[in-house]
Amino acid sequence: MSVFKKIKRKWDAYLERLGEANKKTFGEGPLECCKLNQYDRPSAPHTETTKLK
Repeated sequence: MSVFKKIKRKWDAYLERLGEANKKTFGEGPLECCKLNQYDRPSAPHTETTKLK
């Protein structure tokens, strides 16, 4: 097997893994700026920060 074919196979495998990770992170639909900052986890209750004395 030539070196270039081996590199191409590795590159294709990398792109497949990257695509799967992107699907998992961003979903399969188009990216919309309004939806990027929304998370599936519930938000933490807002608490006041305490000042150091």
